[in-house]
Amino acid sequence: MTLKNLATTLSLSLALTLAIASLSASEPGSDKKIKPRGAAPGVVLQVNGGNGFVGGTVDYQVVAMGLPSGATPALGAYDLQLGFDPLQLAFQSISFADSLGDEGLGEAFSLSADGAGTVDAATVSLLVPATLVTQQQGDPIPLFTVTFQALAAGTLPVSLALNAPAGDQNGDPLASQQVGGEANVSAEAPVTQIPTLSQWGLILFSALLMGAGLKLMQRIRSRAEEVR
Repeated sequence: MTLKNLATTLSLSLALTLAIASLSASEPGSDKKIKPRGAAPGVVLQVNGGNGFVGGTVDYQVVAMGLPSGATPALGAYDLQLGFDPLQLAFQSISFADSLGDEGLGEAFSLSADGAGTVDAATVSLLVPATLVTQQQGDPIPLFTVTFQALAAGTLPVSLALNAPAGDQNGDPLASQQVGGEANVSAEAPVTQIPTLSQWGLILFSALLMGAGLKLMQRIRSRAEEVR
């Protein structure tokens, strides 16, 4: 899928979501728009990198920070692009969290696409505003995790940018700040220390010496009891 097709699909998805929300709000007893009290704070979208080694995999998790837990505004939609050096990292997979709804239950719609040095990820919540607000508990809120194969050692950065403005629980624009992250990759995998032959000999000798000492103590106690 090209980035142009991805953007088109996301626009259609957002339009569909807003249409569903409008229809739902017009039904008797349905949840209506929830407006935040006072000035709406923004959201910080941040990349948190992990640790790895060359040839292995390394994870970068994207989270939303700074939103009130279980209150408005909530994050209802995002469309982000991660940028990386293809000489350092090779895209492997992406997994979405259910912070905006469970996609398997039809509560959210997610798309992703990878290109040369980029990974695009987008999610639109299909939950009614009140349900979405109560679902987003805690800070930070996990959005998705991208797994790469590490091709080089060192501190490997990943940038984060908007493809489109973030949206709140009502589908209205939500001010946001994007912060990239980095992972620490070592040249070699951690080596499990295995005792050498001399070390095993020392361990065995210590065990034999301890056993001999215990037997000697038992004999001394036995003779002492016989004397009594």
